Amino acid sequence: IYNVKSELVMWQMVKELGFEASDEEIEEMYEQKYEEVNLDSVEEMKELYTTDEMKEAVLLEKAQQYVFDNAKISYNYEIK
Repeated sequence: IYNVKSELVMWQMVKELGFEASDEEIEEMYEQKYEEVNLDSVEEMKELYTTDEMKEAVLLEKAQQYVFDNAKISYNYEIK
């Protein structure tokens, strides 16, 4: 349930912030990810993953990067 909620939040951010994925970004995602999924080439990756799937990966990565870039976390420890 936690993963589903997290993904829904990310998709809402994509929508509200108006993120888009260019053809170049989609191609870069193919090139970045094919080794991570233990494939030999970008062409093999393209046979297994559609452009729409790579577009989704680009958009979710943009939402995650937005969170990382804008998160303001501070820790306050008080010893009694």
